[in-house]
Amino acid sequence: MPTVRKKPRRTEVVTSPGGNTREEDDAADTNTNVKVMVQLVDENGVPAGAQVLVPVGTTSAQLEELLASLRAQPTGAGDDDDEGEGRVPHAFFVGEEQITSNVKDVVYAAQKKQWLETRLAQGRRVKPGDADDLPFEVPEEAVVRITYRPQAVFRVRAVSRCSATLDGHEDAVLIVAFSPDGRMLATGGGDKEIKMWDVLTSTPVDELKGHRHWVQVLSWSPDGKHLASGSRDGGLLLWSHDGDYGGWSQTALRGHTNYLSHVSWEPLHRNANCDRFVSASKDMSLKVWKVGVGLLFNLAAHTACVSCVKWGGDGCIYSSSQDKNIIVWNAENGAAVSTLRGHGHWVNFIALNTDLVLRTGSFDHEERTFDTPAAACEYAATRYRAVIARCGSERIVSCSDDNTMFLWCPSQSEKPIARLTGHQGVVFQCSFSPAGMTLASCSADKSIRLWHGVTGKFIATLRGHVAAVYHVSWSLDSRLLVSGSRDSTLKLWSVASKKLVEDLPGHSDEIFSTDWSPDGQRVATGSKDKKVKIWVH
Repeated sequence: MPTVRKKPRRTEVVTSPGGNTREEDDAADTNTNVKVMVQLVDENGVPAGAQVLVPVGTTSAQLEELLASLRAQPTGAGDDDDEGEGRVPHAFFVGEEQITSNVKDVVYAAQKKQWLETRLAQGRRVKPGDADDLPFEVPEEAVVRITYRPQAVFRVRAVSRCSATLDGHEDAVLIVAFSPDGRMLATGGGDKEIKMWDVLTSTPVDELKGHRHWVQVLSWSPDGKHLASGSRDGGLLLWSHDGDYGGWSQTALRGHTNYLSHVSWEPLHRNANCDRFVSASKDMSLKVWKVGVGLLFNLAAHTACVSCVKWGGDGCIYSSSQDKNIIVWNAENGAAVSTLRGHGHWVNFIALNTDLVLRTGSFDHEERTFDTPAAACEYAATRYRAVIARCGSERIVSCSDDNTMFLWCPSQSEKPIARLTGHQGVVFQCSFSPAGMTLASCSADKSIRLWHGVTGKFIATLRGHVAAVYHVSWSLDSRLLVSGSRDSTLKLWSVASKKLVEDLPGHSDEIFSTDWSPDGQRVATGSKDKKVKIWVH
């Protein structure tokens, strides 16, 4: 019989408009319709209501609606929330990973991470891409705990362009500082001058001359009436204006014998007059000053250069030094309360989780006005208590030349809450978000790292700079972060996505200082190229 050639079977692959096969779409639909049991809890672990079965494709917006409905129910746990708080937006987390798209993506990422860790623990060789083909498994007989955290009711717009280049300095700009109300910008540098700029018109207002060496410290009083400046030769000057940022008067405060490293003012809620501040110097001393009086007392216990000082909101002064120690002082009598030890090298910088509210006092995005200093003082106290209620206590973080950081709660213990490791170079600066719940650090290893502000747990590494990162500044709503680097660029990062939002070149040399205005409208940068730049949306 003649051989009959069979016609080959054709396999028809039907694709969807998105390019997926029908089988892939069916699988995606199945995964989206699968449900998982979740429990919404606040930052203290208190449930917002009963456990709920939700689709794995539930988004953060749908979780917001679910939280609002749970709080509306008389479940006991959420009854103490007032009716208006339901309008406050929230961020949702599984562990420390924020839900930016849907629940499945975060749970799946956690499963892949767990799979890789298990393989490594078993001594097997794995590569990061090995987990990409891992099938998604719905957690069975397990409840996914989703933590919700309140966010700012307003949203700061991302800076995306340079609105002004402020020329005038004849040497490198070392420090930039916005006034507490965000109306004025003070800049200082190697030309020994302080320049005052009107940020609305981007024009110079005043030149403050008096220093005989580099100006490297600028600090505004919380009420905006005074400015303290320090220079490399140990000069400390106090500047006061007529109430409308004009008619500046100068007072020289003599006492330090080496360069000034930092100045910090007493918080408004503890002193309605805002007339006391503390200065730190390389001469190993700290000095407490009062406007109109002069030196009040010395704080002497460090055995090396005092690198940073902060006046806390609980009546304590915190100082760090190249002697590797942090000392807690009583702000009323200058007595040393405790010494925090742990670093193996110089301590470069310390930051408080209440830094923003202590710096700005009664000024916020609502532009409130007060009839009396007592009313402003009370509102500043309200802002301070809100941060403490959210974080539990006033915390400090210290960063060092030993490539590590420590998170402390001095009011409870002299032992650190956590040791934060991961940087591969000197950690230059660290800063808490305005909400106090997230911590950012920048290092000579060209990276920025994010940490949990209460536990110290590592969150993410932000990479993009090609040289050491000197300085970071937070937006007022805690959602955005800018970093200035030796590579001459300013970069804007999203805290939620952990990704670069804007790459902002413009400076022709390294950026030494950054500051995000307290009203959230603009960012200022100071550079070795002798220029100050203003960045806006």
